[in-house]
Amino acid sequence: MDDLVFDHDNVNESSIYLAYKHNHRKWFRGKAEEGNEVVIQTMTIHNNSLRSGFGLWDETKQRYHFVWDKRFSVSDGKPEPLNDVEYKPAFSCYVKVAGIDEPLIWRSHQYGQRMGFQQMCSTFWTKEFQSKHPVVSLKDIKNLADVNTSAPQFELVKFIENDDFILPKWYDNQDVLEESQNDQDNSDEIPF
Repeated sequence: MDDLVFDHDNVNESSIYLAYKHNHRKWFRGKAEEGNEVVIQTMTIHNNSLRSGFGLWDETKQRYHFVWDKRFSVSDGKPEPLNDVEYKPAFSCYVKVAGIDEPLIWRSHQYGQRMGFQQMCSTFWTKEFQSKHPVVSLKDIKNLADVNTSAPQFELVKFIENDDFILPKWYDNQDVLEESQNDQDNSDEIPF
């Protein structure tokens, strides 16, 4: 597994992170309190960017910590707790949202976002996905039974070949990401 740690600092509209916030039932670029709401009409997912693993919020150091599997959806095993905090399943993907010029990272260990990510992947998990980028649209927001959260629901629009949508080298270079990953918001929901 590859480790990833990042600090929790100030956020602005140039944040590279996309997050769904249950409390607002909206999407944001960076922290919700910064007010950078994103309206998702369609979203293209880079077909080589999907990551699975485990993540947690380290309250003592005020930062997230992620450990990624070597191969997507094949677990390398749950890491030992960090500072007495258990890791939760996590995901990451590199996306282009219609109307935003720069690609963003959608990454979380929170339950509602994970359920939305898993449902989204189920819409495009075919052989065509291996060579093309899926484009999905936001269909609905679903309340999840027995937990105080909700999950985005998607539908597949199409697959595209897009030579301009390049996965940057730093996406897999965890040392570089550690310094730039400072804007995810841990306050929205209880991660299960």
